[in-house]
Amino acid sequence: MKKKILILCSILICMFIFTACGSKTAINTDKFISTMESKGFVISDVTDQFAGVDFLNDVTVAMKDSGEYQIEFYNLKDESNAIEAFNINKEEFEKEKGSTSTESSASLKNYSTYSLTSNGKYMYVSRIDNTLIYLDVSKEYKDEVKEIINELGY
Repeated sequence: MKKKILILCSILICMFIFTACGSKTAINTDKFISTMESKGFVISDVTDQFAGVDFLNDVTVAMKDSGEYQIEFYNLKDESNAIEAFNINKEEFEKEKGSTSTESSASLKNYSTYSLTSNGKYMYVSRIDNTLIYLDVSKEYKDEVKEIINELGY
């Protein structure tokens, strides 16, 4: 009897751990802005550039102070729009694959990620719920942007 209870408890603990690890928490635009400003990025609200695109709430771009690259943050109306935007960007990146490339992807509960290193570039798109992070930078900035992405939770 004790053995059955112990096994049941172990199973319940494992289920809890795996369920909790299967999802991520999206940030909002304000959190993106404050994090990127603290790192010295110049922030621009470029939502107006997407006038007529009714599935976007807002679009914010964080540009490296020296202008080497930018990281884009999209807040979409709902998760289905974000999934569609993620898939479109992933397909565009896949078109850029060269003969030597490294790619990775993951898709779990409420998020998806895709990265590609090819032709001297590092490309990354990540979706959590109805938000999206997008970047397309020179390969030399790969480690730097990966650290920022991790800090943002994407």
